Order: sequence, then structure tokens, then C-alpha cells
Amino acid sequence: MLGLVVAATAPAPVRAANKPTTAELARAEELYDNGRTLFAEGSYDAAATAFEQAYALSGNLDMLYNAALAHDRAGRFEEAILALDRYRALAPASERATLDERKKSLQRRLDKQREAAAAEPQPAADAPTPGETSVTPYPSTAPRRRRVRPVTWALLGVAAGGVVVGTALGATSLSRTKAANGGCTQSAGMLLCGDDVASAARSSRPLAIGADVAFAIAGATTVAFVALLVLDLRRGGAPTQARLRPRPGGLAWAF
Repeated sequence: MLGLVVAATAPAPVRAANKPTTAELARAEELYDNGRTLFAEGSYDAAATAFEQAYALSGNLDMLYNAALAHDRAGRFEEAILALDRYRALAPASERATLDERKKSLQRRLDKQREAAAAEPQPAADAPTPGETSVTPYPSTAPRRRRVRPVTWALLGVAAGGVVVGTALGATSLSRTKAANGGCTQSAGMLLCGDDVASAARSSRPLAIGADVAFAIAGATTVAFVALLVLDLRRGGAPTQARLRPRPGGLAWAF
């Protein structure tokens, strides 16, 4: 069976003819996404087709390995061997021994499948090796667009509105307090204020409370806006570049 390892980086694509165009690379990435979805759904034959077409357009060698894995999961061992042979022809020399063992394993299972087919109508294919549930991520040719949701911008608007309202109410309250203080006189050790001044003093307090409430709302919505903004940017970011490759010694994971 095919053994897979997650490495930290992806190798450069291999292409024999001309360098692929931007449109070809974009289409190849789209085909890879289709193949990955089909693979997860269990449509291995269709996934293999998508990966092979992605390789034809981009020359990305990993897509051949993905196609071999998809054929293997579908029980199409002959096609898996053909795809693996194409990968082996261009793979680094350090992988050759491991790939040879993979091919021998596929060949044994193909022979067993043919023998069973000659004796019975349609036997079930051998179960795939545990852990072979992922495919090689396609190296993105352009950064993914990061989209901020409307609700996030709405929170920013509420925060800005709270600051404006709080500032206006606070300024009005302060001016009325100053007017009230300026309208009072000192007489015989007592502070005497007219009725109009008392009215201004009383009206300044609700305005000050309103200003405090507006600033509190602005502060809370600002915190919510920052939290949602960070979440939106993370959700819309480019995928991690990872590479699934065979290595001697069986199944292993490296990040």
C-alpha cells in the first residue's frame, strides 16, 4: 500500500514542456480542489481523474501520487501502478527504494485480485492501509482573498456612532455645568443660584450619564469588532502549504 508522510514544504512542480500559464495553474488548482472533495466523499475514480488532469496542466508531481492513492482506494490496482510508475520516473532518487516496495505491494494485490476474479464474479478489494485518508495539498498560485463579513463592519459603525454620541452628550453636559457654576453668586458665606441656573445644572446630569452609556457601548462593540475581524481574516487566509510524500520506515507525520 502507499505510505504517506506530511512534510513542511511542497517541492517545485515538474513539467517537461513549456511553463504553465497563470490560467492553467488556476485551473489545475481548481481541479485539485475538486479531487480533494471527491476523495473525501469516497468518489475515488473521479478524484483520480481530477488529479491526473491537474498534473497535465501544472506538471505538479504530487498530483500523480494523489492519483495513485485514489486508484488504490478504488481497488483499481493496475491504474494505481501506472500512476505510481509515472511518479517514480520523476521522483527523487532517495524515494526510489520505497516506491519500488509500494509498487511490489500493489502488484501482489493486483495478482490476487485477478486470481479471485477468475474464480468468483467480483470479490471485494483489499482494504487500504489505515491512515491513508488525505491527499497532497496543491500549492496555491495566488493568495486567497480575505473577506470581512457585513456584521463585522456593522459593529465598527456602532462603535464609531457610540463615540460620536458620547462626545456630543459629554460636551453638552460640560457646557451646562459650567454655565450653572458661572450663574451663582457668593453672599454672606452662601452660594446663591437662580432658577434658570438650577435647571441647567439638573439637565447636565442625565446628559453625563448618557455620555457614559454611549462610551461603554462604543468600547464593547469595539472589542467585538476586533474579535470578529481577526476571525474573518483567519477564515479567509491562504491554506497551509503541506506535502504528502512517501518515506522509508512506514507511516509518519511531520509538520
